[in-house]
Amino acid sequence: MPHLVKMDKKYRDKGLVLIGEEVQGTSEDKIKDFAKEHDVKFPLTKGSTGPRTGNGIPRIVVFDVEGNSVYVGHPSSDDCEKAIKEALKSATPPEGSEDSDGDDFFTRRELIPTRTWTNKDGNTLEAALVSLSGTTGTFRKPTGQTFAYETTNLSTDDQELISEQAGKNDD
Repeated sequence: MPHLVKMDKKYRDKGLVLIGEEVQGTSEDKIKDFAKEHDVKFPLTKGSTGPRTGNGIPRIVVFDVEGNSVYVGHPSSDDCEKAIKEALKSATPPEGSEDSDGDDFFTRRELIPTRTWTNKDGNTLEAALVSLSGTTGTFRKPTGQTFAYETTNLSTDDQELISEQAGKNDD
């Protein structure tokens, strides 16, 4: 467990989310005591109903921002660390994260920070506007996934916001 606590501290501000799964039938009180003793800051569950990926303990499953499993194995493996670093390349750091190591992961600029956008049909989506080419915007979802979207399909208010921001960037 200490290596998972260390991993959590190292990567949480870069977007890593750890969830510990207790599978040995330990009581909830003992799990709470263990978490306190080891300074566990990530959630711990008691059992699960999802698919099993093996029987080894400890075992980690790394998912990318799209929800695809990209690594299954021991958390102290070099391959695990590589998979985490690769998966975090397309993640968005949590709000309030600081650029402590100068990595440009945190210095990505957005034209408009993450907000709720509404299209002309009233459908909404949470994303940041990353860039604009003509009337095609590149947006980034909170998961880190980017996509192109025709901004003329957005509500009048959202189009005006984009026009104002584009004008500021032209100065």
